[in-house]
Amino acid sequence: MKANKTVMAILTLGLLFLTLGSADAQNPEFKSGASVNMGVPVDFNTLYQRADAIYDVVEHDDSHIVWKFTGTTGDWAFVFADGRIIVASTVDFDLGAKDTLTKELNDVMDMLNAVNEGISTKTRNNVLDSSVYYASEPGIYHRLKYTYNSNFDLTFVVPDCEIKAARFIVTGTDTGVNGGGQEYRIDNEKVTGCDSRWVEYPSHWQECSVDTADITRKILSGLHRIASFYVDKDHTMTIEAVTSPSPPRQFVLYGPNYKPWINETSTSADLQALQEILYNH
Repeated sequence: MKANKTVMAILTLGLLFLTLGSADAQNPEFKSGASVNMGVPVDFNTLYQRADAIYDVVEHDDSHIVWKFTGTTGDWAFVFADGRIIVASTVDFDLGAKDTLTKELNDVMDMLNAVNEGISTKTRNNVLDSSVYYASEPGIYHRLKYTYNSNFDLTFVVPDCEIKAARFIVTGTDTGVNGGGQEYRIDNEKVTGCDSRWVEYPSHWQECSVDTADITRKILSGLHRIASFYVDKDHTMTIEAVTSPSPPRQFVLYGPNYKPWINETSTSADLQALQEILYNH
């Protein structure tokens, strides 16, 4: 019975690779995905034991392992011996799907860290910063990041494209200068912020964090001014957007004392690129 189950799993995976990207009654049609490369070797015997206890393992050998996530997503994970990780979904790409794919990449890295150990938070963050996302059309996802520890006043260049969804994210807490909290504006209109609160005992300003803001209608094609106020500690600002395919130019931030993130602008690849990775595993 065990041998029959293994044979069926291999046949199922083989059919998956043959039909990837087209509708099929038995196999999923992947519509989005994400990939990273941890750059560390994988102990597949231990990884299989752990993955099989939690997920539905489809196939495994000494070069790769494939499993389906439990729960509501129905997404698939592919882990290869050289440290490559791919998660693939039957859901069309949007910012919500991107968040799910990122979480699943983290789940796989948690699993690898339990097996290999010693994968630092810094390494994981660097790997995720270099992740590639896949959608039905190329160049629809864009991400810019900027780290800072004081107020900034930058110019944001939005290329000629349709903005289908965009959001403004700030990580990091702050009391603000003189307890002012934080404030962020686009074209002099406040998009998000927070107010720090005075605590009587022990007397101090309580740090506050900023809510993510939907800026879809605030960043039409052209030049925009993005400014922060009352910032006094380390933060990271991230702007993410889903657009029409392959804008003619990139999204760009610039201004006085601006230091670009090493991967200043991220974009997405298409499903053909995802298929090529899986075909050539």
